[in-house]
Amino acid sequence: SFGAINRAGIKFAAESLDTIGLHTRTIDDVELLLHVLAARKPAPRRADDAPRRIGVCRTYMWDDGEPDTRTVIEDAASRLAAAGCDMRDVALPADFADLSQAREVVNDYERARAMADEWNRHRGEISKRMRRSIANGLGIPFDDYAAARRAIEFWRDRARARIDRARGFPRLRAEFEARVGYPLDLTDPESFNAKIQWRKIHDRNPLHPVVADKYRMRQWLTNHLGAARAEALLVPLHRVTDRPADLDLSGLPEGLVIKPNHASRMLRFRYPGKPFDLEEVRLISQLWLLKQYGSLRQEWAYWPIPRRIMVEELMPRADGSPADDVKIICFHGKPAYVMAEFNRFNGAYQVGYTPDGGPLGIFNKGDVPRVAPPPPHLARMMELAEEISAPFDHVRVDFLTNGTDFALNELSLYRGSGMNRFVPESYDFDMGALWTLPGRG
Repeated sequence: SFGAINRAGIKFAAESLDTIGLHTRTIDDVELLLHVLAARKPAPRRADDAPRRIGVCRTYMWDDGEPDTRTVIEDAASRLAAAGCDMRDVALPADFADLSQAREVVNDYERARAMADEWNRHRGEISKRMRRSIANGLGIPFDDYAAARRAIEFWRDRARARIDRARGFPRLRAEFEARVGYPLDLTDPESFNAKIQWRKIHDRNPLHPVVADKYRMRQWLTNHLGAARAEALLVPLHRVTDRPADLDLSGLPEGLVIKPNHASRMLRFRYPGKPFDLEEVRLISQLWLLKQYGSLRQEWAYWPIPRRIMVEELMPRADGSPADDVKIICFHGKPAYVMAEFNRFNGAYQVGYTPDGGPLGIFNKGDVPRVAPPPPHLARMMELAEEISAPFDHVRVDFLTNGTDFALNELSLYRGSGMNRFVPESYDFDMGALWTLPGRG
């Protein structure tokens, strides 16, 4: 019920943790209460006879539970199995135990502020345990609180993803079919989109989190190409921090890009000669670091990335606007398709090209087909993309170009999270045919 019921009128203890729970005799009564309190319609009863899949999660606190409680849960699981349910054990990683400390930090920090009036005017009437919690919360720095919030959001999203996995990915399957237009086949995937889903769920290549991290990707490129070539290919990096509240841009070039290393489409630009609110960017950057990117769509490579804020030099076009984006889709070290995005932040449009720069009649559903000359330096980008993509069965190599120069922007492993509605649809399967998944040749 977390977040399902409006909390207006309650006295918060810890605002980001508090929720309204329901205690009833039956599941039907839970649905009835949610219908009344949250206008949530009761879920329709399943008409099929397929076994219900139920997960049993014994957390790191299992051994600390009361013996009678553990007995009741085990008995319930046994009776459900005997009734024909498909019972699954849901294991949690060892570092899930860190949530206890994170919860205590968030609880004490927020409780100290929620009860500031009681603390100042009625301190003697507060219990000793509560006074200890408030006093501890008043001494917690904001950065420690923000880090604890990030940990909680990280595991909240991971828990949702694990529940979806335990249930056979109904959430992922439903979104895939709604967006792409056909059912998801994870047993024998043939299309490009379906193979992206298979990669997200099954491929745990340790290189993937490295190159998905925009910061660590730079070091990987240095190792792959050599220091001199990598430096010439990357835009200058001026700052890296996990404490955006202290972000200092003094002494840097006027044109800058501020972005997180673990996510996409989160950017702030500082343009030469234009107003720039550093305090706003510091606040937004803190919010960026709270976001666990890619969890609900099973984008595993983003999960273990240590989150940071990066400040890179702006690579502007002649008119001062941000550079265009050239995305080269590679399979097994060979460039196959090119998608260029022009005017990225002001009337953006995409144009497809073959590896030799010829027109490619492919676009995303909803886009207006456009024609444009191929980006300058495309032949050189193709050579570099082939070299950079060599260790991967599939990767998209993204370059920035301002018309006179180009630079490597990022490596993408999950194009559009594998939910791209290509027009014509045949391109989805043509690209899929070029990709042999690991262990399935």
